Amino acid sequence: MIKEMTDNHLEIIYKVMMKRIAKGYSPVQLSFLIGRPQDYIDRVEAFQLPCYTTGEISIIALALGDEN
Repeated sequence: MIKEMTDNHLEIIYKVMMKRIAKGYSPVQLSFLIGRPQDYIDRVEAFQLPCYTTGEISIIALALGDEN
């Protein structure tokens, strides 16, 4: 479990989650698309793992078709 989370990390996790939902992807599907273990996105969204790395954010953006 993460003990400390910055506002920026929370914002990133929230934005990824909202874009994932808007595209109709489950956490398992997005985990697959970015080449991570099946429960990876679920665990980040549940604050069990640290926020995404910069590289992961780029891959997630590509998977979600978002250049931002």
